[in-house]
Amino acid sequence: MTADLLSIKDWPAEDRPRERLERLGAPALSTVELLTLLVGSGGRGRPADAVARHIVASCPSLRQLASKTMVELATTPGIGAATASRVIAALEIGRRFQRERRARCPMLATPRAVWRHLALELRDRERERFVALCLNTRNELLSEVTVSVGSLSASIVHPREVFKPAMACSAASLVIAHNHPSGDPSPSREDREVTRVLAEAGQLLDIPLHDHVIVGADSYFSFKDAGLI
Repeated sequence: MTADLLSIKDWPAEDRPRERLERLGAPALSTVELLTLLVGSGGRGRPADAVARHIVASCPSLRQLASKTMVELATTPGIGAATASRVIAALEIGRRFQRERRARCPMLATPRAVWRHLALELRDRERERFVALCLNTRNELLSEVTVSVGSLSASIVHPREVFKPAMACSAASLVIAHNHPSGDPSPSREDREVTRVLAEAGQLLDIPLHDHVIVGADSYFSFKDAGLI
């Protein structure tokens, strides 16, 4: 039997991922070992570690893995819906942990601060997500609400839905942001139109639109910096 087909139960105890996790802690394990624990028993003659190595070969970085949908992961040899759901759930827990670390009233006074706050959550998404960030007078985050998911347009992003959370928490100002799945943060015609409509609504409601930040793969576009607000 080849090494790839050996069951983990046949490995020396000190080499098994679960025993190494217990003995050394999670930081000592490789990405393949951590994924092996998530995969569990493997399937169809492919042990868990072989499946984990195939995942890492297909997605060399965790960012690439995090961008995969459950359906895409489930097509990987040895992975079914159950295993794909565990991997997706683990990645989402990681995202939420990072959000909790940032959630202690972060100050979002600059476009870069907004980008750093949202990049982990938005930059690798396959669909556009439009987020409203409600700020107090010190530019500290009071509330963060996902307003819509899908292609940005004035018909989808209605001022009523955008400013409702801002009014509910008595926000002093509002920052809106969304991602471009292409990775290029350059604004489209629709981006410009939505920004104009929301800026006018903010003036009427006395909740000024502080900025609109487009999140790209490794950069951002700020309507405020560009003089468009």
